[in-house]
Amino acid sequence: MLENQYTTTQGRAAPEKVGIFILLPRAILTCLKVIVVEDKGVVLKIHLRQSWYDTRCTEGSYVHVIGQFNERRICIIDDHHNMLILHPDHLISALVVADSFGCIRRAVLQDRIKATSDPSPPQTYGTMLHEIFQEAMKANRWDTDWLNNAIDMIVAQHIEDLYAIKLSIPQAVEHMRSKMPELQAWADIFVKSRPTVCTHTSPTRFIADDSSRLGLL
Repeated sequence: MLENQYTTTQGRAAPEKVGIFILLPRAILTCLKVIVVEDKGVVLKIHLRQSWYDTRCTEGSYVHVIGQFNERRICIIDDHHNMLILHPDHLISALVVADSFGCIRRAVLQDRIKATSDPSPPQTYGTMLHEIFQEAMKANRWDTDWLNNAIDMIVAQHIEDLYAIKLSIPQAVEHMRSKMPELQAWADIFVKSRPTVCTHTSPTRFIADDSSRLGLL
């Protein structure tokens, strides 16, 4: 990202950051010295202004730009127009984002420093099931063979937690596999490119006759 200045609507000079990136299957930021990665690459430019100025974009960062580019292939991202998602492949829960408002280090510390209370089987199983679901959503794979491989991988990563609750790997694998039919049934209903007649949800804040349909890409 390069430092630059622009003139605001009030006629004042304000700082901005300018990044040039290549339109590939994934957009990857590059410095001005590296403009063309391949002959078919389309060179685009983004300007980060106002609160977006402090976005920690560096050379090699993956980004997802939501906005309009002008005829010169320039997109201006500020507090009123367009949006940039940094490292969109990193899944971060809304709770982690909310915790970061008060202290940007809090989410990292909570992840690295686990709770001091004794672990329990429901807690450990819940964590592993959440990770399996996350991997399945990322890969969009819900067949039994793929899920079984994911279970083997996730359970192996939690071997210390299993020892703490006095459970063996085969026991944990068997328990996780018993939950997969429910996971597959949920995915069969809701993980679709378009909502169907079966994808009805009824949030508690709605009145009894209201319902909405949900379809996850």
